[in-house]
Amino acid sequence: VDERGFELVFEYKRRQDLIRLGRYEKVSNAYLKGRGLKENVTEAMRYFPYPLEEARLHQEMTTANPSRLPK
Repeated sequence: VDERGFELVFEYKRRQDLIRLGRYEKVSNAYLKGRGLKENVTEAMRYFPYPLEEARLHQEMTTANPSRLPK
């Protein structure tokens, strides 16, 4: 994983690899901690929010996955 991270660092594929391998929260929080920042990456941050227009058109999204609604 580390070698692939170096290869693809500017191709924005590292995040997807970490999520797929179940290491996203751990690695992201270690990165933040190493820079003296608050460790606040959670499982809910694995997913991008729904597009606002889709959330407006499909109200069932608000009850099924409220954490993925745009803020």
